Amino acid sequence: MQVVRLVPRDAGQHDRCFPVVSDTAGLEDALQAEDFVKTCLTDLGRHLRRLEDDYRLAEAERLEHRLRSIVALADKIGMRHVARVGADAHFCHAVGDEPALAATLSRLMRLLTASLDETGMSRPVS
Repeated sequence: MQVVRLVPRDAGQHDRCFPVVSDTAGLEDALQAEDFVKTCLTDLGRHLRRLEDDYRLAEAERLEHRLRSIVALADKIGMRHVARVGADAHFCHAVGDEPALAATLSRLMRLLTASLDETGMSRPVS
């Protein structure tokens, strides 16, 4: 008998935010952009925190709304991998493919956690 072990390949991948202010922008613009990115990252952390609960409790409408919000927020700040995997999870949810949804949500949570850890926002506020 052979035992197969599955190892996630994307465990070390993460997204970085796009620079939202040019080098020639003023200090006020830079501070506004920093606040905007910080707000988006905080919101992503909140969604991540509740994502698994929505799935386990079979809250279909809340899960759909949360996935759309994750995709929109990630797109706003240039986190393309997170947005793409979030869109994949939303598609799996929309077509009702439960095994694919579980796998894609797991990937989304790993990717989002790694991305938030990289930015220093790993402990979201409730």
